[in-house]
Amino acid sequence: MGYRSDIFGTAGLENTYDAELTGLAGLGGSDLLRKFRDQAYNPVDVHTSLDIALQQAAADLLGDQRGAVVAIEPSTGRILAIVSSPTYDPNKLVDPNSGRRYVASLQASDASPLLDRATQGLYVPGSVYKIVTSIAGLASGAITAATTYADQPGEVQTGFLVDGFRIHDFPRKVQTDHALDYSEALEVSTTSGSPTPAGDRPAGDGRLGRPPGFGARIPFDLPTSPSQVNDGTGPLAGFRDQVELANAAYGQADVLVTPLQMALVASTIANNCLE
Repeated sequence: MGYRSDIFGTAGLENTYDAELTGLAGLGGSDLLRKFRDQAYNPVDVHTSLDIALQQAAADLLGDQRGAVVAIEPSTGRILAIVSSPTYDPNKLVDPNSGRRYVASLQASDASPLLDRATQGLYVPGSVYKIVTSIAGLASGAITAATTYADQPGEVQTGFLVDGFRIHDFPRKVQTDHALDYSEALEVSTTSGSPTPAGDRPAGDGRLGRPPGFGARIPFDLPTSPSQVNDGTGPLAGFRDQVELANAAYGQADVLVTPLQMALVASTIANNCLE
């Protein structure tokens, strides 16, 4: 929700919809009817799409851990839950007597409670990023659901060699006796030798370096940080070399994402929108 303070100004939804909440602007086409009202500058109500039960459940699950939860209704794009932990008490922040001391304590905290981790926190995603890699490979035709690699079974033990660098899979005892197709590889979340594009294997015709929505701020009601696949300085679609590309394919290297970004990735799959 944010806050509105005479000392610290506005933040969050209080900032985004400040004009509407103070009556200086209306929602939708309501400004066209302003001259017909008894009070031309009445504040208007702002309704969120949050499911309070889901919001509370997400907050309870996070508890005192640092992190975020974002839940989206894919068919509409409505945000049903968006939680950042730890958070702060806006009522204490806007208190004219103790607000400055409270904000100073928040700024001094190592837990950074003023950071909205859901929209601005940047994290190394790990294996969940294989979904983005899959979109690049499948949408470009570089791989199909039936793609396999003959060397893959052995690479579970030896690692996947990319320009002299070996990428090792996590130890597992299942599905090690044959080359996995795409569905099997995704099921066990294999990294080395996966049909998921990586390293010198098909990289989705360069799309892995430019996935939709990455590299720019997401248009949203709250401030967002841009997610990145790499720092953009390398000659290989922004990657420095094949090794960085291979590590990025499973969400390592310089890949940094916001929880909101990955919730949108999940919605992309849910809506069957691979292009």
